[in-house]
Amino acid sequence: MKKTTLSKKFVAIFAFALVGIFALVLGVVQLVANVTTQQYVNDNVMSRQAAMGESIKRLLEEAINGYTRMMSSEHLADFATALRDGDARQQFCEVIADASLDSRYVNVALHTDGRWFAYKTDFDLPTDSFAQSIEDGNRLIYADTHLLRDGYLLIGRRMQNSVNALSGAVVFYLDCGELNALLATTDSKLGYTFLSDSDYTLLARSDGTHVGETVLEQRLFSLREGVQNRRINGQRCIVASHVITDQYELGWSVVSVLYYNVLQHDLIIFSLVLAGIALAVLAFVIVFAVAVARHTAKPVDQLSQYITEVDVNNNAPHDFLIGNGDELQLLKDTYDQMILRLKDLIEQNNENMNVQRKLEIDRLQMQINPHFLYNTLDAIAWMAKIKKQPEIEKLVIDLARFFRLSLHKGDKFVSVADEVDLIYYFMEIQKARFPNSLELVCDVDPALNDCITLKLILQPIVENSIKHGFLGKDGVGTVTVKVREENGDVLFYVSDDGVGFDVPQDLWTKNSDGIGGYGLRNVNERIQLEYGEGYGLSVASQKGVGTCVTVRIKKRNV
Repeated sequence: MKKTTLSKKFVAIFAFALVGIFALVLGVVQLVANVTTQQYVNDNVMSRQAAMGESIKRLLEEAINGYTRMMSSEHLADFATALRDGDARQQFCEVIADASLDSRYVNVALHTDGRWFAYKTDFDLPTDSFAQSIEDGNRLIYADTHLLRDGYLLIGRRMQNSVNALSGAVVFYLDCGELNALLATTDSKLGYTFLSDSDYTLLARSDGTHVGETVLEQRLFSLREGVQNRRINGQRCIVASHVITDQYELGWSVVSVLYYNVLQHDLIIFSLVLAGIALAVLAFVIVFAVAVARHTAKPVDQLSQYITEVDVNNNAPHDFLIGNGDELQLLKDTYDQMILRLKDLIEQNNENMNVQRKLEIDRLQMQINPHFLYNTLDAIAWMAKIKKQPEIEKLVIDLARFFRLSLHKGDKFVSVADEVDLIYYFMEIQKARFPNSLELVCDVDPALNDCITLKLILQPIVENSIKHGFLGKDGVGTVTVKVREENGDVLFYVSDDGVGFDVPQDLWTKNSDGIGGYGLRNVNERIQLEYGEGYGLSVASQKGVGTCVTVRIKKRNV
């Protein structure tokens, strides 16, 4: 067995010291960069989003003003008369001409008395269902997206004119290119900005792409006010969201996605230069350490040579005087005893290696089997899709995602976000089993999403709520998962509004046969083995009210 020489030890000491200083400097630089980036987002991006929101509101107000001018047109009475007599398109066009609409609204259509009238006839008409929703509603304006792929966003307004006995719906065609232009103030190299409704449909985007499509990875984007760090398509990004609040109640949000590496380009260049300097200094330190090692005491060199020559299997320890027989000789004798002990343990070590090889084979087999399971579930999902069975397709996809998160390549830990997602897919599967009976509410502090936790510590608790908490309960059972930080720890609160129970005093003993006692005890033991006695589960329950299980773990970042 080759031992580390003294010169290598000197090299390691100096190298580790230098690396530690270098890492500290990089950490300070990264901290300053993060603060600067956050300040840039708050001072520039969020303010621009607010300005975009105001521009969009003014654009919507122009539709309201256009409607008002239409109702004030001197030709409106002629239109009402012609409408009762037959063809009234010419009078309708005169009304639109009087309204002097903003050029960003490229067409107007009116639905009344079961008929459509269009200012320009080469446009597709809105749907009757959209007109009906406008006429039956009580909001100021409505929006429809079915012509977005043609480049138009439809803005509807209920028409009610008692003077001329007119009622129906007026629909304005807004050019999506104008909306794209409003969002195009963000440098395309930094990222992109899009306008979304509450259903995650892209109404506009700064680069003009994907308009009319639905955001697939909806969990990556929050339509609530604020800034979040997300990884999108493998790239670290900053996602800033601004909710457009107005009297129209459309639920629109402006979302900006900024590329982290572009924002911190100068920092990356500086870090590379710093790394080059560190490598040069490290090379000098290695040369210096080797020179110092060569001048160390001769007895130390003798002991090092002796340790190098002695082999457990071949060269047995032998009598050899080191220096003057002082502490180094005692160290040599102790080393000889260790070698003899190691020789006695060699057979046991070989047996352990054989067992380890078998475990490696079993672990490899466990990795192979999930791939077969994933492929099988994918095949079932495709068959369900082909057979037009969306419920089965969704159930299989949820099951596949549940397995991927729960197996997680055999890892012991997962992120808090993945652990909560695992509960989401587990509940989706249970909803298929118990339709209209279950509901899940998640409330996670965004700052804790990237923290790591033991895997599968929440699923047994949620399963207990379903199996025992909602047994005999009428109506929908709700499971609530909250994640908070307290005194440097991460706390998971899993509560239900089930029937509740009397918590036994021996819940955590092996003799306990309480409700879900084995599953809770297993989770509690896993947490205490990993984090210590101060962590684990606590249960509070009241009959007729429900149960709350609190899980406390130590906060750890990735």
